[in-house]
Amino acid sequence: MKKNILVLSCLVFSLCFGVNLVSAENKDVTTVTQKKNTQKNWKQKISADKQQIKMQKQEISKEAQAARAEEKQLREQIKAALAAGDQAKAQQLKEQLRALHQKNMQVLFKDKLGLLKSKKGLKKDLKQAHKDKLKAELNVVPVKNREVAVVE
Repeated sequence: MKKNILVLSCLVFSLCFGVNLVSAENKDVTTVTQKKNTQKNWKQKISADKQQIKMQKQEISKEAQAARAEEKQLREQIKAALAAGDQAKAQQLKEQLRALHQKNMQVLFKDKLGLLKSKKGLKKDLKQAHKDKLKAELNVVPVKNREVAVVE
């Protein structure tokens, strides 16, 4: 009778311990999968941010080139008007050039400001990705508004 109880208790203990081991292994596999997915998501987001910044730079460059060409054309018209002796036309074109240049500088300023915001967003994402990577490597868990590394 004592043998049966001993065997039965050993069997129950091994089943409980085995279930705990299996659940711990599943938890580890799930955690590793989540870490990989999180890293992949950050990589995709950072890549998209970099691509957006690249596109913004190209767009700013194209707009600036077009603005320079337009201003150059006005300067040539001013020179032609002065060569022809038409002072009134030259003065009108100069005013037009000043207004155009001011408008172009405002557009350029707004575009550069938008680019700066995009770069700040990328920098923020890079910092957050780095923090998440460190948290994953150190097994950090939140405890009462703090983050504590789990020591095994």
